[in-house]
Amino acid sequence: MTEKIFGEMAEQMRPSNEVRSDLFARIEADGAPAAPSPGEQEPAAPSPGEQEPAAPAPSPAGHPRRLHRWFLGAAAAVVAASLLIPAIGGADAPSRSDPIPSSVGAGAASGDYGALYAAVLDASRRSAAKGWRTGMAAGVSDTGLAWAGEAVPAAAPAANESLTNTQVEGIDESDIVKSDGRTLFVAKGKEVVLLAAAGAATRELARINTENGGAAPSAKDGLVLQGPVVDLMVSGSTLVVFVTEYRARESALGEGVVPGTEPTAYVPFDASQTKALLYDITDPTAPRLRTSLGQSGAMTTSRLVGSLLYLVTEYVVTDPDAIKADDAKTFVPALSEGTRTAAMKASNCWLVPQSQGPHYTVVTSIDVAAAKRVDAVSVLGGSQTVSMSTSNLYLAATINDAPAADLVRAGAPKDITSTALTQLTRIALADDGQLSLAAQGSIPGSVLNQFALDEYQDHLRVATTIAGQNRKKRWVERTALYVLDAQLKTVGSLPSLVKNETVQSVRFLGQVGYVVTFKQVDPLFTVDLRDPAKPVVLSALKVPGFSAYLHSWGEGRLLGFGRQGNSKGETNGLKLSMFDTSDRLAVAQITAKEIRFDGSEALSNHHAILVAPDSGLIGVPVTLWSGEKQRLRYLVYRYQPQTGFELAKKIALNTGNDGRAPRVRGLLIDNHLYLASAVQVKVLSIADFGEAATVTLKN
Repeated sequence: MTEKIFGEMAEQMRPSNEVRSDLFARIEADGAPAAPSPGEQEPAAPSPGEQEPAAPAPSPAGHPRRLHRWFLGAAAAVVAASLLIPAIGGADAPSRSDPIPSSVGAGAASGDYGALYAAVLDASRRSAAKGWRTGMAAGVSDTGLAWAGEAVPAAAPAANESLTNTQVEGIDESDIVKSDGRTLFVAKGKEVVLLAAAGAATRELARINTENGGAAPSAKDGLVLQGPVVDLMVSGSTLVVFVTEYRARESALGEGVVPGTEPTAYVPFDASQTKALLYDITDPTAPRLRTSLGQSGAMTTSRLVGSLLYLVTEYVVTDPDAIKADDAKTFVPALSEGTRTAAMKASNCWLVPQSQGPHYTVVTSIDVAAAKRVDAVSVLGGSQTVSMSTSNLYLAATINDAPAADLVRAGAPKDITSTALTQLTRIALADDGQLSLAAQGSIPGSVLNQFALDEYQDHLRVATTIAGQNRKKRWVERTALYVLDAQLKTVGSLPSLVKNETVQSVRFLGQVGYVVTFKQVDPLFTVDLRDPAKPVVLSALKVPGFSAYLHSWGEGRLLGFGRQGNSKGETNGLKLSMFDTSDRLAVAQITAKEIRFDGSEALSNHHAILVAPDSGLIGVPVTLWSGEKQRLRYLVYRYQPQTGFELAKKIALNTGNDGRAPRVRGLLIDNHLYLASAVQVKVLSIADFGEAATVTLKN
């Protein structure tokens, strides 16, 4: 959404003078509540990395520092627009009291709130000055080197392929629909609908209202609104529901403002914290809340390994004028358990150089089985992309307009004078869930998504797009690939994989990397990564259009889903592609299938596509505009080597009341295909794709 559109929305929602006058009069009449004394504060949550926050300072006379519950009714329509846009970036960053690794640099905090205060204040000032917004198959190659194999993720059994489509085998990712094989869990607004996954007998079992129990903000929190369910995760007999709370930025009213004299277009709401609500689902007809664990900021992602859950959020210090040197709560992320909240310890907050603003990335580990937080760390510097292996979690933050000296140190091409850097942070993951900041480094360019990063045998491989001005002041683009060691130092690179093109998709499979770039046609590059110090391009296949997502189809095959295009670089519609990768020196497209629809969520979200090689099935939601309304269809394709892609079924799905297509997930459970959205769940038999059941999820 552009600033212009958002501004128009805010203007349309501007309350009348009468409403504003009445609102300010009521605030003035109620008066500012006295700041609670230290004895009135709730005790700190008994979680690692937390500190009892100091009592808030009294607010200036005549300016209420708290908005009360009655404010909600008068302001609901006014704030609706701001709730549509989560606060941009930011995350809670814990740090350690351990010695600072040399690879991290001297900028890391070590138990010093003063250093954090100075860093946040400096980042806020620089942000304002620059106008940044704060809110493998075995074989032998022709060279004689043995291939260790592609480490192709094992496909789930055809009878029960209910897991979310993920990047790394053994690491689950949260999504809007989850299943444990017997129950479906579907996010629907502020509710979670539980359904029996029973084929023709599929039915609704229960609903969880997340505004009840642990998700409810305390009465003294000021004006706090809870958003819809963000994501879900299932571990054993526990369902984890992620919700984000938004807090009114009271400072937007202005210090010393005489109520009723200054118009207010809207009250901005910032993502104050994300809560992980843990529910016991032993009896899916009666889910029971176990605990609520929160951390500052909006949710970025979560990962699950065994019973250890890793939650990543982005927290922004949105109001630099409210930062107080003697009040850590104003510039440090917080952790919560139930209704108890406390600021993180300074020793758990790390700094990285050249942050793009007062943004924290907060990472916590949670033992789901024990329903307790294990550890917490945060990094002041933020991150746009998160990738994780079984032993490390990587944060990637884009640094725009990086200083020339930093570009030189990162190994940027010498002919480019201005471009972005990707700042990388490695957080080591211990088997018991303990977190430690292990290394920090940077490389030229920006990353596309989580698939652009991959760890293999203690090395991190990263594909980037380098875009900026050259010495002749001309805009140039090129794609690059870097290999870094455990200290995030570059040991090998392809600094100019191709010029004048940008990265569209990436997939690393063991010792091989596949990178799709695009300008007019789709070059699929195959990169030999057996020697980390010497990555080598083995082949480059050019076909019209481009693949936005790549997925291993097993030995010697690579599936692509993306945009159909022509030789002029014009894209029209969607396409499926199957590539033969058995000869890495001559990768070829075996077959392709044009899909005549306008768009698909799967172009930008890998959770939306169903890929089941053992069943030979690919499922994808697609949309087609008809006037001002969207038509939603789910396409199921069968792939056979002899016949290629064949459309097995086109299923019409209902859209929401607003005419827009809801997000849909396809899951295979016990010989049935479940198509689940916040609107309905449709069940089809895999044998003939006949409809077995349809459950409408009523509001």
